[in-house]
Amino acid sequence: MKFMRCLLETIMQFDHLSSVQDFIDNIIPEMLTENFIPRAELRENNDDNPK
Repeated sequence: MKFMRCLLETIMQFDHLSSVQDFIDNIIPEMLTENFIPRAELRENNDDNPK
């Protein structure tokens, strides 16, 4: 959680830029509602598709 706080603090330092403002207004809210693949399932998928 500390990483996320540092990340957001860094983003806010540049909130005067239009691209960052767009990220804050549009991308972050979408990311917060997005469903993520559980880590165990992600590993399972990687094992199925070796390089």
